[in-house]
Amino acid sequence: MALLPKGATMSDPVMSSNDSFLAAFMDARLAPGAFTHRAILTQRCGAPEKFHRTVTEAFVRLIAGRGRAPSWEAFAEVDIDLLLDGRRVLARYYSDALLDSKAARERFAPPDVEPLP
Repeated sequence: MALLPKGATMSDPVMSSNDSFLAAFMDARLAPGAFTHRAILTQRCGAPEKFHRTVTEAFVRLIAGRGRAPSWEAFAEVDIDLLLDGRRVLARYYSDALLDSKAARERFAPPDVEPLP
């Protein structure tokens, strides 16, 4: 699976560093194909083995359920719990056993403690 837009390389100015990637993201200059969750996690963090499908989708659902913040700063202020202690937030909905499972890492698993909002 390609992580960059067609024809792009990590040597392209926008993709070559975390700072330029973030600046391009914040200025809405990223090519549509460059902005994928997988690309951000694997290319920016350098740890593709850390991608967790259930955690990713659960966070997207939680963020969507809380409503849209007008800015990153507003989101960070209101949803600080997601940024500082995401595992604790997920514990309201998921058991450790489920989140630690290989199956939940590879595909979305519905919550086993309480439904997501």
